[in-house]
Amino acid sequence: MGFAIMAASRLELAPLTTRLKTAGEWLRLPSGDFAALCGIGAPEASHIAAQLLDQGVWGLVSWGCATGLEASLRPGTLLLPRTLATGHAACLRVDAAWHRAAIRALAPSLPIRTAPIADAESLLTSPAQKEALFQRTGGIAADMESAMLARIAQECHMPFLVVRAVADTAVHTLPRGVPIGIDACGNLAVGRIARHALLRPADWPQLARLGLAFRRARQALGYAASRMPHAFTP
Repeated sequence: MGFAIMAASRLELAPLTTRLKTAGEWLRLPSGDFAALCGIGAPEASHIAAQLLDQGVWGLVSWGCATGLEASLRPGTLLLPRTLATGHAACLRVDAAWHRAAIRALAPSLPIRTAPIADAESLLTSPAQKEALFQRTGGIAADMESAMLARIAQECHMPFLVVRAVADTAVHTLPRGVPIGIDACGNLAVGRIARHALLRPADWPQLARLGLAFRRARQALGYAASRMPHAFTP
C-alpha cells in the first residue's frame, strides 16, 4: 500500500488531482499512493485519516497552504518543518529519513524553511492573531490539520511529513469576505466573496494581494508535486 497525501481544499490538491470534489473523499493515484480532501480543521483530518488507515496506508503527508507567522516569510516559500509547535510538552516530529529525502529533491529550486510550524485552532485573520500565536509557540507559520495528523501517525508508528507553502503573510489582514466565503470543503466560494467585496471596495487591494499570494503558494506546491517520485520516497 502507499502513503496518503491529505489537504484541506481542492485548490491545494490541484497539482496532484482535480477529481476530488467533496470533503471526506479520497482516491488512489496512479502511483499507488492516496490523495484525500479532508476539509478544514483537525476533526475533519482525523475522520478521513481513520478511513485511510483502514486501507492500509503506511504514511501520512500534510499538504497544502499555511499562514505565515514570522514577518520575514513570503508567499510561495515552501515549508518542510522538522517539528510542529503545539504549545504542549509533547514534541511532534516528522520522519527524519522522509524529511531528508524531501529536502534533497526540493531544496535546489525553491526557498525552503525547516523551522517549526504551529497548530492553529481557527482561521487567523489579523496580524495581531498571528503575532500572538507566534509568540506563544515560536512556529514560523501555521495550519489547522498537521498537528492532528502528526499525532495519528505517531500513535500508529508510521512516518509523517509536512509539505506546506506560505500563502497569506504575517503582516496582512485577511479580507473580511474570505472567512464567510470558505465552504465546508475548504474551498473559496468566489461568487459569495465577490458579492461581499462589491459592497466593500476597501477590501479590493487585499483580495488582489491574497489572490497573488495563493497563486505563488500553488506554484510551489506544483513544483513539489512534480518531484513526488523523489521527494516522497523514504
